[in-house]
Amino acid sequence: MGLQNVLLEGDSLHISSALLQSSTNMSTIGPILEDTKYFLKMIAGANASHVLCQENSVAHKLARFGLHCRVDCTWFDETPYLICDLIEEDISTPCTM
Repeated sequence: MGLQNVLLEGDSLHISSALLQSSTNMSTIGPILEDTKYFLKMIAGANASHVLCQENSVAHKLARFGLHCRVDCTWFDETPYLICDLIEEDISTPCTM
């Protein structure tokens, strides 16, 4: 894949914990979790961690955009303005921890 030192962050403690377990997940979302664990093992230095939902606002807003977008969006080479704006907003927001 060419990726290294990837940190997969999520605001679901249940999902983050399941991704760190070595045992096979037999839940209804088990196949997705097992595929994710497989791909994480293929990336050198990859890990999963839990973050508070306030710390995951960029991903949340991007997912909301994708949910309500009525056209297909594909971006190549340049970062979309939407993502740049969200990251800039996130950087300027003071940490509450």
